[in-house]
Amino acid sequence: FLFSVLFVNEFYFHKAKINLLIPTTTVTEKISNLRLPVKISTRSGEFSQSLATTGHRYVGTKAKGEATVFNFLDSNEKLGRTDDFVYQGKIFQLSEPVLVKAAEIVMVDGKPIKKPGETRVELIAKEIGEDKNIKKGVKLSIAKKPLVDFFGLTESAFSGGSKKEVKTIAAADLSKLETLILEKIKTSGKTPSSDIHSQKNKLILSDLTETVLKNKVFSGEVGEESNLVKLKAKAIINSFSVDKNLLIRKMEDKLNKDYGQKKEFIIVEFKCKPVEKKVKEDSLLVNVDYKARLSERINKKAIISKLRFKNKEEIGKILSSEVNIKGFELNIDSKLPFLGERTPLLIKNISLDSKPFLDSL
Repeated sequence: FLFSVLFVNEFYFHKAKINLLIPTTTVTEKISNLRLPVKISTRSGEFSQSLATTGHRYVGTKAKGEATVFNFLDSNEKLGRTDDFVYQGKIFQLSEPVLVKAAEIVMVDGKPIKKPGETRVELIAKEIGEDKNIKKGVKLSIAKKPLVDFFGLTESAFSGGSKKEVKTIAAADLSKLETLILEKIKTSGKTPSSDIHSQKNKLILSDLTETVLKNKVFSGEVGEESNLVKLKAKAIINSFSVDKNLLIRKMEDKLNKDYGQKKEFIIVEFKCKPVEKKVKEDSLLVNVDYKARLSERINKKAIISKLRFKNKEEIGKILSSEVNIKGFELNIDSKLPFLGERTPLLIKNISLDSKPFLDSL
């Protein structure tokens, strides 16, 4: 009975796991001008982007009012819509052409007096703005004529002038919207070139990705009043990829060639950058920069054969004589407590693994 119990425990339940803490070295390698086959894939999608507008313009109304034109000249004067009436730099113009009669001499109390020709006119400010709402009794110069001979006098305060600044769509806003959509596509569709642990067996060469925007619809036109402008467009995206497993094999081949059979290695990071800007005959030259973690290659089978039915102290002495380690981790399982301090007799129940003592990356 005791033999049966020992056999069952040893065969099924007595197990040991040993982890070796192996010193590692990180190396940086490079493969230049490696030609790899390239696959091209096309996808499309609808994208939209909005943006606060940056253009502006002023809107408003022009001030209006009435004035009387006084002509002290000896000739009739014609005034058209382009003749300027000016007060402190503010310009007003006639709503319609007028003729102002010449001055005439009249007798007042037996004395001759020069009476000016007079005409009532409607004036409209040349530009918008509240500052054109001028007061009653203001004297206006006319058509650059001497103010003493020819002038206007407002009959009432002008009104109706207003001005405010509004946001508008600028040409630069439309261009920026396209740029923002292209950046959004690049970010959302990007596959990190250093993602060695990705499950997908392809590596997107994002530097070569081509994107064309079609069916672009803007929410407004340049100059249109709006605080926000939006773009909807269909994007046609051509992506270029290489076989990631093939690329990893190329890196491993170089490591095997450089370091031979004495080292084990793990590729921990790599970047693949195209040398050429265009794919030629479905292939492309690339440069590959990568880092690998190197450690001493261990003959696990030979070591395990020496570790049967050993305690922790004995295991430490054996390992120190066989391999260069910084330490080890030991875990023993057994249904029989008095065997819990020793490794199994059966090699199949002893597992030996290694892990880096120090990851320098």
